[in-house]
Amino acid sequence: MNRRISLPFRLLVMAAAAVLTFSLVICNSIAQEQLDVQMSLKRNDFMLFEPIIVEVSIKNNGTEDVTLSSNDPDKPWISFLMRDSRGKSVRPDLGAIYPDRVVRAQGPPLRLTLDITPYYMLRDVGEYKIQCAIKVQGMVNHLVTEPAQRFQISEGRQLYTVSHRYKDALLTYSVMRFSPDLSSTYVYLRVVNEAGNRVLSNTILGDMADTQTPQLLFDNNGNVHVMHVIGVGTYRYSRLNPTGRELQEQLVYKSSQGIPPQIVAHNGAVVVAGGQEDMSGKRAKLSQNQQGAPNPGAGPPPNFPGTPNKRGTISNPGQIADTSATPANPGSPAPFAPPTRGAGGVPPPEIPAAAAPPPAQSASRPDNGGMPSRGARSK
Repeated sequence: MNRRISLPFRLLVMAAAAVLTFSLVICNSIAQEQLDVQMSLKRNDFMLFEPIIVEVSIKNNGTEDVTLSSNDPDKPWISFLMRDSRGKSVRPDLGAIYPDRVVRAQGPPLRLTLDITPYYMLRDVGEYKIQCAIKVQGMVNHLVTEPAQRFQISEGRQLYTVSHRYKDALLTYSVMRFSPDLSSTYVYLRVVNEAGNRVLSNTILGDMADTQTPQLLFDNNGNVHVMHVIGVGTYRYSRLNPTGRELQEQLVYKSSQGIPPQIVAHNGAVVVAGGQEDMSGKRAKLSQNQQGAPNPGAGPPPNFPGTPNKRGTISNPGQIADTSATPANPGSPAPFAPPTRGAGGVPPPEIPAAAAPPPAQSASRPDNGGMPSRGARSK
């Protein structure tokens, strides 16, 4: 038998709902006033497919601790809202789940350094606008940074390209040149699996001071060796693994008695002939942190597939130590690469101690990557 709810009871339910809604609005307002969220880019011009490094600072100016949580284990508490020059939203490519974090009242700011390239569909050149969105436990809406910041993605100039077979794949290796501003020019190594429509890496090799075509050779193990000019009579030699993800060694050479150094193949190896090594800048091998590699025992970096399109897909997890400075002066902390759904629970790289997260847990990939709904803002 159906029972009719009395009018006073209905009014009581409506009043309770109104109180709850009002409480959530107050919670949103308090969180917005309590938290100071700042976002900055390492620079404003990037080459297509290179790591786009975003720095986020979250300061709690209130009297109570705040927990950063999406309230949903399948969605992240931090994400980025991006639009291209036509106003079209840039959708997530990979779902990234971050552990909940607590920002202490009146404590030091929580600082994160993130590479957004592998996680969003940034596959075309043009101008973009970006905002950071964070979710506080108990809040309905996201807190969104204002105003939106602009950045530009452009294609670099191809200096040299060669195809080389590694294992069962025919890879294309391209030495690229890119100038993010009028005073800086950098050289990159891009590795592409054309058959799989995948960009395996886009690694910066340092500054470049001449239009002379760099040298590129392979040894019997498939490692990539590159020599390019960085100054008058000065050259940088770089050795990378076959996929171009790990910058294993960098040395500086100078011309000797007018003879410039060059790399040559010898008995399956690649050696530097001519010139003289600059011992003042010698770095026999980059440390693991400088390479941006996972901690020992963490296993190889995950292979991140993307959604195929005409521009290719990203499979580089963004584990680059520092993409704004040249590799001649490495040492900046590695970006916070979150555990990715479907990545087998591989832990993220190390980040600064002040922002070190608790151990990551393995999880499955979400449907939409946890991007906040369009236009969500805390009022």
